[in-house]
Amino acid sequence: MHKKPLFVKLVIIILFGAGFTIAVDCADIITGKQISITSGLKVFTIIYMALISVLSFVAGIGMWRGKKWGWWLGAFLYMYAVLWTIKSLIYLPWLFGYFVKPHNRNVYYYIKHGINLVVRVLIFIYFFKGSVTEYFVLQQQSKIKTLIILFVLGLIVVVGCYLFLYYYRSGTVPR
Repeated sequence: MHKKPLFVKLVIIILFGAGFTIAVDCADIITGKQISITSGLKVFTIIYMALISVLSFVAGIGMWRGKKWGWWLGAFLYMYAVLWTIKSLIYLPWLFGYFVKPHNRNVYYYIKHGINLVVRVLIFIYFFKGSVTEYFVLQQQSKIKTLIILFVLGLIVVVGCYLFLYYYRSGTVPR
C-alpha cells in the first residue's frame, strides 16, 4: 500500500472532529441546552445529526485504513457539506426570519458561510489529487463520473432535508 498523504491525515482528523462536535451538539439538543425547537423538528434534527456524526466517524476510519469506501464516504460528506453551505447562503434570509430574531449581524453569517464554502470546496478538490487517488487505489476512476455521482447523491440529501423543513414550516409535516 502507498504511503498515506499528510493532508489525508488532516482530513481524517477533521472528520473525527466534526463527528465529535456534531455528537456533542446532538446531545445538547436532546437535553435542551442548545436550542428550543418543537418536538417533530427536534426528532428530525437529532436523527439527522446523529447520522452525520456516525458517517463522519465511519468515513474517518475507512480513510485511515485506506479503504475505497472510506474515500467515497468522505468525498460524499464533503460534497454534501459544499451543497449544504450553498443552500445556507441562498436561504439565509429565510432562516433569519424563521429560526432567529433578525439582527445586524447578518453580514457575519454570509462571511462565515462564504469562508466555510471555500474551505470545503478546497478540501473536496483535494480528494481528487493524484497522491490521494493513488493512496486509495482510485487512479483509474473517471473523475467526471465520480463528480456526477457525488453531486447527485449530495443534492438528493440536501433537497430532501430542505423539503422536509419546507413542509414542516407549512404545517404539512406533523409537529
